[in-house]
Amino acid sequence: MRGFLLGAGSLMVLMMLFPAISGAVETKEKVAVVTLDSSPGVEDAFQHVVGWLKNENLEVIDSATLQSRLAARQVLRANAQSTAKFEGLEAAVSKGTEDFYYKGNEAAIEALQPVFEQGLSHIDLIGQHPERAAAIFQAGLVLIRAYSGGGQADRATDIASQLAVYFPGMEPSLSQVPPDVVERWSAEVAKVAAHGTSVVFDRLDGLENCAVRMNGVEVGARAVVIQPDTNYLAWLDCGGEATSMWRVRVEAGKQVRIPLMDGDLLKVRAGDLDEKLARNADEFRLKAIAYWAGVDIALGIKGGMEGPTFARLERSGGSAIKWQVGDVGQEGGVMMAVERVMLEFFPAIAVARLERVEAERLQAVGEPVEWVTPTLIVSGLALGVVGGAFLFDASSEALVIGCSPNASKAKSAAECKGVKEVRFYNAQDYNEAWDAVNRSRVIGWSSVGVGAALVGWGTWRLLAGGDSADEAAGTDFMVWGGRESLGAAATWRF
Repeated sequence: MRGFLLGAGSLMVLMMLFPAISGAVETKEKVAVVTLDSSPGVEDAFQHVVGWLKNENLEVIDSATLQSRLAARQVLRANAQSTAKFEGLEAAVSKGTEDFYYKGNEAAIEALQPVFEQGLSHIDLIGQHPERAAAIFQAGLVLIRAYSGGGQADRATDIASQLAVYFPGMEPSLSQVPPDVVERWSAEVAKVAAHGTSVVFDRLDGLENCAVRMNGVEVGARAVVIQPDTNYLAWLDCGGEATSMWRVRVEAGKQVRIPLMDGDLLKVRAGDLDEKLARNADEFRLKAIAYWAGVDIALGIKGGMEGPTFARLERSGGSAIKWQVGDVGQEGGVMMAVERVMLEFFPAIAVARLERVEAERLQAVGEPVEWVTPTLIVSGLALGVVGGAFLFDASSEALVIGCSPNASKAKSAAECKGVKEVRFYNAQDYNEAWDAVNRSRVIGWSSVGVGAALVGWGTWRLLAGGDSADEAAGTDFMVWGGRESLGAAATWRF
């Protein structure tokens, strides 16, 4: 009977990239778009990409803001006027040490305490000169002995604590320092370590001969325990004068990997490099920009034989997504490359682009255009592609983890033939790697399932006459997407 509601039904198909149990409210991702070289077409691609991403649920950081974010984390190289007050510091420490041996505790304290305090109050300046950092550390060790020998145990402990905090990785010489001083210093180092806060510095391949320094102390590539919520000065010592020094500050309980580079991170690369070397350098630079600028994603653009080429890295430590070439000879080629490199945004971008194209076509021809059916099919296929990509990535990463020397259940040599070896520094990194694989599997299978449902629905509409089928059934349809969630929903009556 016409007008009589015989029944009602609803279909809700949801695929969550990050489950709702986290309770997090969706926020805009911060994205920095960076030009990596000055090849023809790169600047035009940059302008287009910035415009496209701003239309999505993304916060695109402009060049000026990006520069200011990086500058806020950098420490200027000290000039001669700034360091003049430390001229003769090493000689003053040597004299204070001599006073300890020949004149006693009080004379050593009188000579070394002002020098020690001045050094710690200007740790950014001291940290730029390894020899001065070593001198302040030596002054602290002598002060521990002097205060301890003078019956001021609390003062001796305070000095040991300051050494443990401000000179991570520097150790007293067991052959030159009495055991009681080493024991007092070691106890304070243990207190710092108890916070569970550490850093590991990564260097670009080929810079292994450059020393990694923190507050002037060479720390190398090992994990270094530091005091949480405390400023440290980190830089690469390659034998010349460093141009970039970075202020490091880490929250309690965090274990952080930090990409360390010298020079201007935003400077466009000039000159020809071997393709592999150039790619490694560009990827490392994007990783450094993401970390030091505090953005979620760094999207790099450089020139290529066929057109602009894109790569993306994340501050969270995600590996580089495969470089994508925007073929300028293909209609929409550059846009499609951006869609592929911003993988989780692809369904939403694809649907939005299709809607815009259909709207323009409708306006041009002046007649109704049936867009829901192609949107369903394209969305379903897009989700299928995304799901397949996630499943392929999960399979590849699972093999890499399984072939790691740190794997709990190592795979056979035959299975691991040709697989890149990856080592994990601790159990947390290993477990997080497996968690990422499992998330990719869930996302992949969910995407494939939802995609199949949408393609099936679109096919049914195609066979049933498109909008006429919905008009008869009273169907409403909606597709949405973003980094936090993707999905589709429909309600109908019959």
